[in-house]
Amino acid sequence: MPAGRDTTLPSITRRLVWLGLALLAVDALFLLADMLHRLHITRGIFPTFAHPLWEGDPDGSLLEIWGYVKAVAGGIALIWLWRRLHAAPVLLVAGCILFFIAADDSLRLHEEIGGAIAWNLGFPAMWNLRGQDFGELLFWAIIGSGLLAWLIIAFRRSAPQPRRIVWFLVPPLASLAFFAAIFDGIGPASRQWGWSTRARYLANWAESAGEQLSITALVLVIAYFVFLHLRNPGPRTTGTQGLSD
Repeated sequence: MPAGRDTTLPSITRRLVWLGLALLAVDALFLLADMLHRLHITRGIFPTFAHPLWEGDPDGSLLEIWGYVKAVAGGIALIWLWRRLHAAPVLLVAGCILFFIAADDSLRLHEEIGGAIAWNLGFPAMWNLRGQDFGELLFWAIIGSGLLAWLIIAFRRSAPQPRRIVWFLVPPLASLAFFAAIFDGIGPASRQWGWSTRARYLANWAESAGEQLSITALVLVIAYFVFLHLRNPGPRTTGTQGLSD
């Protein structure tokens, strides 16, 4: 090997490739299992996948739990970076957002609170959407605005390096928001549109795939900066940082 040659980036790339392949393999396994479960329900084949947990769409399924694990792992990694980088409160906020995403989905917060909002405000069904759907969208608009405001405040008080990390997180987060909040409404609306059962299933499957691939992309972006910091550690922080840093 030539003297002075930098091997940091090739090493990080190899780690990311292996991590990405592992995450995508598990994603593919659960998404395939959802299809095999569907075939068991409709045609009676693949009895190994008869258990309802193999169905990907319902909250609490194995596919959804896998998504929670990835989101929480990404949040923990961001908290780890926040503790080690100078003036990085934006990473703390980004980590908390991932924790909230996992908690909201696993505890069905947007369904329960969105339903309560719709019932109390008397949202009618319109545009092929239920009042429940409008309540959920309003819940996400309120919570999303609060989280975005917190993120902007922390972003303005952060150093350039943590800001750069967050900019790379924006595309996968936007993709996740699209599939989880916008694309999610296609399922209920598709019944009113007269879609076939197969078309509705494919729409739900595409939503699940989009969510899982978005979270995987998010984890890989975070992993890149974790690997980069491990190879080139900067000054460590002393104590816990806050938004006043």
